[in-house]
Amino acid sequence: MGKRLFIAAKLPLSDQTRKKIDFIRDRLNYEKIKWVEPQNVHLTLKFLGDTDEELIPQIEEKLQQIAGQIPFNQVEIKGLGVFPNPFKPRVLWLGLQYEPALKELYDLIENEMELLGYEREHRDFKPHITLGRIKFLKNRKNLQFLLDKFKNTEFQSVKVNKIILFESELFPTGPVYTELAELQLQQI
Repeated sequence: MGKRLFIAAKLPLSDQTRKKIDFIRDRLNYEKIKWVEPQNVHLTLKFLGDTDEELIPQIEEKLQQIAGQIPFNQVEIKGLGVFPNPFKPRVLWLGLQYEPALKELYDLIENEMELLGYEREHRDFKPHITLGRIKFLKNRKNLQFLLDKFKNTEFQSVKVNKIILFESELFPTGPVYTELAELQLQQI
């Protein structure tokens, strides 16, 4: 039997950041957006998808090796944006400043998971925190106002000090994430 898995870093949000997110949500409360619950906020490093349970120990072993090579670091949460673009927004996100150590972590995970048979991600690495998935927008101008207002906002600095292997179970009320393994990054 398989489990739906992904590799991520948890990013605890400050009260000040949560207030800004609440402001954004309030301005978009009449739109059809599936919001991410605060306890589910994370930086996805690799979505593995349906995975045979027998493979989980090998994944954990690879992640342990990776965690021992990468030092933890501070990352700035900065800016509000959408994927794929403002004309056809599907995902509303907070950006993360590009950090070489974060890119190195991402690349190592991609390389090691490819060795286990997972397909490489073909899109460029754009570190972000998903706030919500946009189903339908009535007022694009309101979204554009928010994108302009928070485009260069520095929300907070956050430590990326561990990577986590999560199981994701999908329910009508939203996903439930269960930690299967937590691996501490190298402390320098």
